[in-house]
Amino acid sequence: MQNFFNVQYDYVYFFYGLAFFLLSILCFSLRHDREQLLPWFWLGLFGLVHGLNEWMEILEINHDLSFTFSAAHLAVLFFSYICFWEFARIGFRLQGKKLGSLWVYAFILPLAFSGIQGGLLGLNITFRYFVGFPAGVLSAWIIFSASQANPSKRNSLRVLSIGLFVYAILSGLIVPKADYLWASWLNDEFFYQQIGVPVQLVRGMLALVSAMALWFYPYTPQRNELLSKKPFVYLKPSKWIILITLIIFIGAGWVFTNYLDYYAGIQLIKKSRESEYSPFNRLIKELAQLEKIGKVISHSRPVKTALLTRQDKDLTRAVLMIQDYMGKFSSVEFFMLDVGGKTVLSIGGNALGTATDQSFVSASYFKQAMNGKTGYYFTLGAIYAQRVYYVSFPIKDEKDKILGVVVLKKNISASPIIQYRLLSIFFTMFVCILTVVFFIALKRRETMIALVNEMNEKLNSVDKMKNDFVAIVSHELRTPLTSVKNAATILLKDGASGKMDTDDRKEFLEMILNNTDRLARIVSDLLDISKIEAGVLTVYKVPTNLFVLAREVMAALQSYADEKKISLRISAEKELVVILIDPEKTRRVFTNLIHNAIKFTPENGEVTVIIEDKGWEVQASVTDTGFGMSREDSQQIFNKFYRSSDVRVRHEGGSGLGLAITKGLIEAQGGKIWVESELNKGSSFYFSFSVEQEKRDPVPV
Repeated sequence: MQNFFNVQYDYVYFFYGLAFFLLSILCFSLRHDREQLLPWFWLGLFGLVHGLNEWMEILEINHDLSFTFSAAHLAVLFFSYICFWEFARIGFRLQGKKLGSLWVYAFILPLAFSGIQGGLLGLNITFRYFVGFPAGVLSAWIIFSASQANPSKRNSLRVLSIGLFVYAILSGLIVPKADYLWASWLNDEFFYQQIGVPVQLVRGMLALVSAMALWFYPYTPQRNELLSKKPFVYLKPSKWIILITLIIFIGAGWVFTNYLDYYAGIQLIKKSRESEYSPFNRLIKELAQLEKIGKVISHSRPVKTALLTRQDKDLTRAVLMIQDYMGKFSSVEFFMLDVGGKTVLSIGGNALGTATDQSFVSASYFKQAMNGKTGYYFTLGAIYAQRVYYVSFPIKDEKDKILGVVVLKKNISASPIIQYRLLSIFFTMFVCILTVVFFIALKRRETMIALVNEMNEKLNSVDKMKNDFVAIVSHELRTPLTSVKNAATILLKDGASGKMDTDDRKEFLEMILNNTDRLARIVSDLLDISKIEAGVLTVYKVPTNLFVLAREVMAALQSYADEKKISLRISAEKELVVILIDPEKTRRVFTNLIHNAIKFTPENGEVTVIIEDKGWEVQASVTDTGFGMSREDSQQIFNKFYRSSDVRVRHEGGSGLGLAITKGLIEAQGGKIWVESELNKGSSFYFSFSVEQEKRDPVPV
């Protein structure tokens, strides 16, 4: 398995970057979702920049690039982690937590740049340790916290939080190998040897899992969103189509890349045979000479003696002999290993004539040499950012017993094969990005068609609403006006002539007054609904105890309930968190809901009000034992001028504005309202207000 991945690192990085590119597109499409306090833009920017960082890695592992490019590559990595931090920081700030302050950078930036003494590699490690890892963990935490607020989106957000949490561990703690903190043992190479797959592949899979979590995120666009801001990926028919298409293109690109790899190798060999001085032939000759020298070294007495005694004088003699043999070769390292795979002597690279703790026990070429054979191995060397050729030979004594292994390692410059692979990878990248753009355009078109249909439906709905408005308002206005006119006529006729006694005159005056109040309420409701729709309703929030407010409203409506022989009950915890709301508008909400519950409940029924403190919100419910309503009525009950088809409900009358106004009053304060009902079994109206941004001590009730 490791031999397979050693020549596939470039495609692994391509897949890794593409997964983050897909994640960024999905995040950008969620930037208008205001139901969750999550700054999706910053997570999308992180995905875009981090994906670019992984694609830059393809060039790093295939070419010996300049210091400037390597520094720019590191800067891109750092910027991506800063975007990750911004997602977490702004998310905490939106939820009123202290970590949302900019002062947090005063702590993380000095730690991030503490590895500057180790050069670019040291900075890479400290960026991952002190920026990438905490940013990922905090982002996972803030997403998991947001999942508690909305049950319909809980699964998607929890999968996303788990994916980012595991990614934070693998990206922030599994770093390039270096003698810095714990990077000497917990690193990419250690993960590769222990697990058998590159950590970059696992990171890419986690990025893909996170993207899929957002892919199935149950996003519902707001009705007032502009056409250009409508999301394009959440129409059900295309979710699986684009996913399957991308998988097919990625798989086909991998097959094509490896075919070009094979084809280029064959062509290179054919051309090399035609020219004795071709680069390929020169490399073959150099490697053949290297193998001969390696074989001679493995049979030399100084090497065997140094391996057996491991004394300084014997090791020095062996080093001098080996350096003499290897003097004509460039970019070659020598390792002498014991039977356990531990390095006894190393020459070249970072160490000359000193033993290291490096172990080769899991390498295939070491195992071949331990079996008495010559071992060969070639890798793209993503861990070392270079292509490497290994050859190994067994060290035997006079009785043919294996004492250890000699390993020669040579760095090889880029070949046309690598160029063919890069060409194929960038072509696949272009096709995949073009596919995503095509689906974006397609979804935009489908969205426009859907919007046109929706506008037609809204126009029909507005036309119906206009007719309902004329019918309902004319009826609601005509009835009290008729009563007022009749009463006034009688008073004018009989009252002026003295034929009417005082009690009758008082009765007619009360009738005029009551119907005038009714007319005033209808006009007030029409003005309120117009203010709500225009978004000009003024809200004055003050610290308020919801239970006390509900108890006052119930006391005011007690006489109305007694007339219908309906019992009123209220239930709440002994102490409730005080929240910031508009008490007058919330009082009206309670009045509308409790009055309706009494109105639509038969005699000897019951109306119950429950106030609950759920920690992140305070929730109130008004439950009755009345007529209940159908599913269709439940879905439209908050629309203005909506009248139920139930004869019992219609008999009670009403303008159809009360619940529409109630919904507007709650939403104007940042709350939400919903209903649960079953026909002939009563209804429960719920509304809640968040307390995330205003935490106060409980107040006894």
